Amino acid sequence: MPKKSKTKWEVGDVVAIRLTDGRYAFARVMNDGDYEIFNLLTRKKTPTLEAIIDSKVAFCQSGTNKPISTGIWPVIGHYPFASKNAAYMPAQATGYDRQTGTWFTKKPEVMVRGNSRPATAKEVKGMDVWIYCVDAEALVEIIEDRLVHGNASKYKVRTS
Repeated sequence: MPKKSKTKWEVGDVVAIRLTDGRYAFARVMNDGDYEIFNLLTRKKTPTLEAIIDSKVAFCQSGTNKPISTGIWPVIGHYPFASKNAAYMPAQATGYDRQTGTWFTKKPEVMVRGNSRPATAKEVKGMDVWIYCVDAEALVEIIEDRLVHGNASKYKVRTS
């Protein structure tokens, strides 16, 4: 049986992500296995790149690139980042248990460019919580929860 060729991709590529209801969400590939998820849901797999970019970024999410490499998430365009630094995800809180609102690392930490460092409670207040999605389904679940169901706040460090 012949091997299935892998899809080539690069930072700045825009991919279509099929959701469970048949609609599509769109993401731009960032450095370090991260994605910018755009605030656009549509039944069309290939809206214009301009429409995607104009919809603004809803949030950033870490996850595997396997769905792109295997063709599950097709590359539908390329929109380069303004600078090398812009292709990195903004800092996110790590070591935070969203269910209990506590730090399992004992103190707040922030993930920046793949490295965690100590942080203050004030610094992480309201910050997105870093979650790595090991497969396509996990990322689709987060996209649907945040964009379709409006639960973005449950992915942020709660204020106390």
